[in-house]
Amino acid sequence: MLLRNKYLILALLTAAYTLSFMDRYVVNLLLNDVQRDLHLSEVQSGLLAGAGFAVLYALMAIPMGIWADRYQRGRIASLGVGLWSLMTGLCATAAGFGQLVLCRIGVGIGEAALTPAAYPIIRSLFSQRRLSTAIGIYCTGIYLGSGLAYWLGGYAMKAIRLHHLAASFSLVNYDWQLLFLFFALPGLLVATLLFFVKVPQPATSSTGNGSTAFKAFLSHHQYRFLKLTFASALFNVAVYAAGVWLPAYLQRVHHMDLAASGTVLGISMICISPIGAVLGGIISDQLSKSQGIKGRMTAMLFTIALAGVSFLSILYCSSQTGTLIALGCLSLTLSMPVAITAAMVQDISPDELRSTAPAFMLMLQNLIGMSLGPALVALLTQYVFRDSMSIGTSIATVGAPFSVMAVLFISHLIKQTK
Repeated sequence: MLLRNKYLILALLTAAYTLSFMDRYVVNLLLNDVQRDLHLSEVQSGLLAGAGFAVLYALMAIPMGIWADRYQRGRIASLGVGLWSLMTGLCATAAGFGQLVLCRIGVGIGEAALTPAAYPIIRSLFSQRRLSTAIGIYCTGIYLGSGLAYWLGGYAMKAIRLHHLAASFSLVNYDWQLLFLFFALPGLLVATLLFFVKVPQPATSSTGNGSTAFKAFLSHHQYRFLKLTFASALFNVAVYAAGVWLPAYLQRVHHMDLAASGTVLGISMICISPIGAVLGGIISDQLSKSQGIKGRMTAMLFTIALAGVSFLSILYCSSQTGTLIALGCLSLTLSMPVAITAAMVQDISPDELRSTAPAFMLMLQNLIGMSLGPALVALLTQYVFRDSMSIGTSIATVGAPFSVMAVLFISHLIKQTK
């Protein structure tokens, strides 16, 4: 049995991406509980949610991209989904900081395989005029997965505690460990289905595969590709600063319990962020019809600027109503640039590098964004503001300036593009 229908394949890839963010973000929801039970500091918590996952996720992106450019991309994606699902399940057995970090590293290695394989699969199925929109649909998995991690995770934790389910499992010591087992299971089914996806084989490069072909690509597109990559990495600092610490912000500052904070963030991400991802893709596709790659750059600049303004709204939210409005604005604007960036990379990459090029971008995005964003918020809260209740100020202090820096890079890139 082989899966060939392009809409079915897109749906399956989106489901896999959704699960990847469920498994990635469930730690953020549980961060306060994990910190308490494992006796972690603010910085250790930031490392667990950020660098502990991000470093191997980022470093493995390049070899995963090279493999996906040389072998069947559907099989590479399938193996990645299976690996991260297994490692998410093993998080339930972690009894200390070191063990949990090792499991999260395994999750990162598995997740590194999906997107470098998924982008060129989508590129092979949809025309350039619809590329940003199709990638935007795939990228809704970021927000559906993050939202489900918070919303579904919050309700699941409530049920686990209400019915004392953790006591029935000898492998777990804490309630939150059982949630990792619950989140690991769907990925095994999706991994099996992805194994049967059939798409065109990657082309063979005349300049050689792997690093040789990529170096040749950089020699022709260096200024555009590297500046685009660095701009998106700076923006990712802002994205992950918010994504990791917003649950703790709601729980500490607005006194929401775990289930309530999960519901608020989950509904916001499930209902609002996917609109932003698809809308950003549509704007990019429309502008690219008349302006080409420059149109996509303009769309990226505009959407990142909106996100930077949205971060400032956190500073002025003293009520829960104002906070909900600010979260809605953040959910919409932070999701808009994602598909635009991915489509730009696919536009300028030859077929034999359509996995390697985005993998390189993902590596820098996550080494800089996922590692730096959560850690900077933790450092500001612990050492600069010296008050755990200042976490909202820390998020805005990181998010707004890094969004501005990304806008400046894109603005300079637009000026250099004819």
